[in-house]
Amino acid sequence: KDSIISDIIQCNANGSLCIYIAKIYQSKDGQQHYAFGRILSGTLKKEQKVKILGNTYNINDEEDMIIDTIKNIYIYNSRYKIAINQAKAGNWILIEGISNHILKNATIIDINSSNMNIFQPLKFTCLPSMKIAVQPQIPNQLPQMIIALRQMNQIYPLMQTKIEDSGEHIIIGSGELHLDSIMHDLRTIYDIEIM
Repeated sequence: KDSIISDIIQCNANGSLCIYIAKIYQSKDGQQHYAFGRILSGTLKKEQKVKILGNTYNINDEEDMIIDTIKNIYIYNSRYKIAINQAKAGNWILIEGISNHILKNATIIDINSSNMNIFQPLKFTCLPSMKIAVQPQIPNQLPQMIIALRQMNQIYPLMQTKIEDSGEHIIIGSGELHLDSIMHDLRTIYDIEIM
């Protein structure tokens, strides 16, 4: 554990792999999701197996941990993605292939590493306080809307969703503009007309 901390402090490209995933991005069509984060130590390679530690991971309870393979690595340059085969400590990168296991943010370590604590999840000064009920205009789009809401919950850091006892689907956001952005994505990216 001390060697990993030392590697992070030195930003050691030859040290133990440690990446902090800060956000999930989606493609324009909503079909692909990419994990965006910074390599704090070590080197990440395409097709490498890694451990993904979720926000509730604990050394004594490894339930929120999964092993997966990095499909692709990209350097993110505004609206462009530049594919690369490996990235070293200090780089900000997009990772394809692991975002299904990440809810908002995560810590990624080498498959052989153990006894690693996660980086503390992001904390925000404001809380989601405005809510709206949503339902699709075409009733048979309900399953599609539920899938879209789950995916958007990964992407928007302050978004929350819940189902009321009455069966209404509720989106909770931090303000009117936040909720407008969520509704815009539902209508344009996921092609669901919402009432």
